[in-house]
Amino acid sequence: MPAVIAAVLFTLISAWLAYQAAMDYEAAAAQLTRQMNVMDQLKAASEQALETLSLGLYSGHSQRLEAIQQHYPKHTQH
Repeated sequence: MPAVIAAVLFTLISAWLAYQAAMDYEAAAAQLTRQMNVMDQLKAASEQALETLSLGLYSGHSQRLEAIQQHYPKHTQH
């Protein structure tokens, strides 16, 4: 009987540790996603500013927008 109790306790502790590790991983992934979104927004804003300041000589922002628009059907754009 003590072996069964020990096995159940070991299983519960292992499950709890696995759950905690999964929650930590989820939090780290969410943080990384937020950071990447901010970096993408900063890059887009800097490309737009560069395109405006260069009086159209730099067309990186417009090309990026065109590439994105080509990946989405017309009926999904608002």
